[in-house]
Amino acid sequence: MPIIEYSSFSGSGGGEGQSSSTVRVKKGATAQSIAPNFAQTILYDEIFDNDDLQYNPLDGSFTALNSGTYNLVASAATIGGWTAGEQQVLELHVNGALDTYLDRYMFLENSSETTVTQVSGSAILRLEVGDVVQVMLYHNRGVALPIVENGPIMPAGQLNYFYISKAVSSTQQSEELSNISQSVTVFFNNQTELSVPFLSGDYPSIDVYVYDSNVSVPELALSVNHVAGNFSGSYNQIGQIGVDSSNSWTIDSQHHLFKHSTLNKYIAFSQVVGAWVYFDGLSDHNLIGQIAEDSAINLQNVGTLPASYANFFISSNIDQIDTLLMTQASPSFKLDRVGKKVDLSFGSTPQSGILIYK
Repeated sequence: MPIIEYSSFSGSGGGEGQSSSTVRVKKGATAQSIAPNFAQTILYDEIFDNDDLQYNPLDGSFTALNSGTYNLVASAATIGGWTAGEQQVLELHVNGALDTYLDRYMFLENSSETTVTQVSGSAILRLEVGDVVQVMLYHNRGVALPIVENGPIMPAGQLNYFYISKAVSSTQQSEELSNISQSVTVFFNNQTELSVPFLSGDYPSIDVYVYDSNVSVPELALSVNHVAGNFSGSYNQIGQIGVDSSNSWTIDSQHHLFKHSTLNKYIAFSQVVGAWVYFDGLSDHNLIGQIAEDSAINLQNVGTLPASYANFFISSNIDQIDTLLMTQASPSFKLDRVGKKVDLSFGSTPQSGILIYK
């Protein structure tokens, strides 16, 4: 479940007599290829923070020195060609066993050997002293798959990273939970499912707010990194406009249009392919009924906001949007008492927004 930001409890981690637990590592210049058909640990070898040497760059493992709740964010990017039906999966393993799938990308069509594919995700973990955490990558491409290396166009550290930090110690957590004003805020992008842990023995109080594609939010913007391409930049929301079945501009759209801040480039929802597309505009978006494009790039996703695809890396400023500009959602809930969590589902349409729980 990719999450773009955490706002955790007021405590900074590490109770009395305990050290802090923060690790920030990225992929440096060391080459690594992943063999097909079984998950392998990613070796993040460029270290920025490594409290108490809890991360071992030789085997890519993090060993918890303190019990408590941990926030984890990880990403991996590879370069190589794919055949339709093949997939790349980012996995989280704890104590040698699969804990969860952080992200998965399945190819719907063949791609070239220069295709950069990024998978990323986040999780909230309850760890005990000595628990070992590893981020692994799986694929079924048939031949070894190289992880993106440092270079002038694609710095590996921007695409391959692993962050883990301790939210609160066990003692602090009990103290914080006694104050009902404390809560955890999670921002999420293009997700169909989320998980919320029990912070104590009780069912958590959960509020979910999502971006409504039928509501204008001028403050919302997209940031695009088009690797080795010309679509990079900031895209602003400019109205509920789309591309109809004849490739013409239409106001009969359930999605908003995003336009490059300085160029005549657009990200729109196209009725031709039933998905988000990129294109150079053949006419201005205000000319409703005019041909909008004739060579769009299909992003292969249908969420309320466009998501990253191939060598297009998209992020939004959803974490800066006030909940008053969003719609309170009622996703389906499934209580997992064994796993001490609540699983939330939005159905088949990926959503973006804010989750608050305590």
